[in-house]
Amino acid sequence: MAFLQSGEAVSKDFLATGGVAGPVAVFADPDAPFVVENEGAVLEPADLAVLVLSSGRKVWLLRATLQSLSRVDGLRASQVLVSLAAPGQASQLDAIEEFGFFCAGFPAKGWDRGKRSLPVFQEAAAPGPHLLRSLTFSLRHFAGKPPKALVVLEEGQIFSLDLLWFFVQLLPVMSEDDSILCASAWNENGVSPYVADPTVVYRTDGFPPIAWMLTLPKLRKLLAMSKDKSWKDWLPEFMQDSKRQCLFPEVPRVALATADCLRQSRRGPGVDSAVLVATLARANLPVTAMPSVKCTEEEVQLQRLSARSAISGALRTHLGDARRLEAASFQEWFLWRWPGSQGMFHSKPVASVAELEAHLDYAPVGCCRTRPGSRALAIGAGRTGCIWYIWYIWFCMGGNSRLLWPVH
Repeated sequence: MAFLQSGEAVSKDFLATGGVAGPVAVFADPDAPFVVENEGAVLEPADLAVLVLSSGRKVWLLRATLQSLSRVDGLRASQVLVSLAAPGQASQLDAIEEFGFFCAGFPAKGWDRGKRSLPVFQEAAAPGPHLLRSLTFSLRHFAGKPPKALVVLEEGQIFSLDLLWFFVQLLPVMSEDDSILCASAWNENGVSPYVADPTVVYRTDGFPPIAWMLTLPKLRKLLAMSKDKSWKDWLPEFMQDSKRQCLFPEVPRVALATADCLRQSRRGPGVDSAVLVATLARANLPVTAMPSVKCTEEEVQLQRLSARSAISGALRTHLGDARRLEAASFQEWFLWRWPGSQGMFHSKPVASVAELEAHLDYAPVGCCRTRPGSRALAIGAGRTGCIWYIWYIWFCMGGNSRLLWPVH
């Protein structure tokens, strides 16, 4: 995992230590001061509510997440609600109380901890039903001073310091463009060293499963429409049918706090969790002991991606004018208006990782370099048109645009 400061220069020494290569910023000076406004009001992280989903059984992992969250710039303890899926041990309340967060839990002995302990659940719930009941309760809990949006996190995640400022800057465009359903701090393709620009935000037809945000009006509508359906299955279908997209960053603002699933992956040896622990410790991020656990294939895949991904190391990052993310504007930017002639129409096919690195100007010794500093899209020799179309669909408008068709 590599940590990228917003204004950090790309050098050979930086790359040698696992840093991120490429243009640092194209849409704004990431370190410039900024003010987020919407309809005449100034928006800040305090305008966001934060929901943290917890299994209720992994105190060590929950505490790592809450410790990381407590360091996020602009966070207030009163805007955080931790929701437990199962009673577990009362000691987990100690971890939540340590940071002053609210806790939605269970009416059991030892759980009455005052005003911030809310015994609202009667029985344990699986992840799907627990998400729905937690979202529903969040609307009631934050009704006194309603926030603009709800950020949904889970135990086992750690965050960049600019997490909430990233989300806040996206609120105006999410409110104005109905085709944008959600935003996420996760990039499943944010693999170091192939991401670099903290100002870049994309659109996708998929629903990112990690660290996502919904505006409250859209959250209410989705809860009314989905009823008791599992969001894991229903929401992606809804997005496809309604032609909605989500926003996500080039450089992730979230990572996973553990790589324990990779130690005994059924697909063979992966990234040893000890390596990740050492990396997190060097970056002064929370690390705790990681017991052996059984993991699903999805958990293995997410941990593998996280262990190889970059994460922002900035306190605040200016994203620039977020109106470029509106549907029509983004389509133009992505295809041909991207700064430095880096739009998709200017990309070139490459047949190997070495050739891709040559385009990016940090190829291995002995490999020729071309087009220094440019971004190249690895689209595979011999299938240029088809792969272009696939990437265009994934990043943009869904397969309905007539601007780009596969060429055989």
